[in-house]
Amino acid sequence: MSEVAVLSRFNLSIDHHAQVLICCHDTCRIALLPSPAQVSEHLRKKHNIPAAERRLVTDLLKARISPLQSPSEAPIRQDGAAYDPNLHLVHGFTCKFCNERTGSSQVMSRHMAREHEKQRFQLGVRRKAMYEPVYLQAWTKSPSGGRYWIVEYGGSTIRPVRGKEVYDHLEDVFERPGWREPDGNGLLKESIENC
Repeated sequence: MSEVAVLSRFNLSIDHHAQVLICCHDTCRIALLPSPAQVSEHLRKKHNIPAAERRLVTDLLKARISPLQSPSEAPIRQDGAAYDPNLHLVHGFTCKFCNERTGSSQVMSRHMAREHEKQRFQLGVRRKAMYEPVYLQAWTKSPSGGRYWIVEYGGSTIRPVRGKEVYDHLEDVFERPGWREPDGNGLLKESIENC
C-alpha cells in the first residue's frame, strides 16, 4: 500500500513543503510530533485506532527516507496563503506595528499595552484600532511564539467583524476628535460629511 493510501486511510496527510504530518480529523486538524510512537499514541487516544492498524502508520514513518519535522520547527507558510481545510482556522488578530499574531483579543490588547502604548498615545487611538481581525492558521492549535500565518478565506485575509467587535470599532470612531459635533438636529455633522 502506498504512503498516501496508508495515511489517507487514517485521515492523515503530509505537507510536503514543511515536512509535517497533519491529522485531518475534524476534531484535530493539527500537525503531529513526528515520532512514530507519539503518532501511534495520538491515533490510540484521540481516534481509538487498534494497535494492528496503528502499526501500518508507525512502520511507514520508520521507513521514510526523509524525516518529518516537529511542528514547532517546521517553516510556517507565507502570509496570504490559501486556507488549508486540513488545518484549524483561527479567527484571530494581527498587530499593525509588528508581527504579533494571536487568536485572542485579550492577548492582543495586552501586547498593545506592553509594546505599543507610546505609539497609541501619539496617534490618539484606542488599542483596538492598532490591530486587525484576520484569518490565521498554524501547525498547532496554540502555537508558541505566535507561529501563525495569515490565510485567505472566503476571498479575504481580513476577517469581517461582528457583534461586540463592531460596537467597539464604532465607539472608537465616534470618540475621535471632531466626531462629536451636533448639528442642531441631533446628528453628528462632521461624521456625516466624512462618510
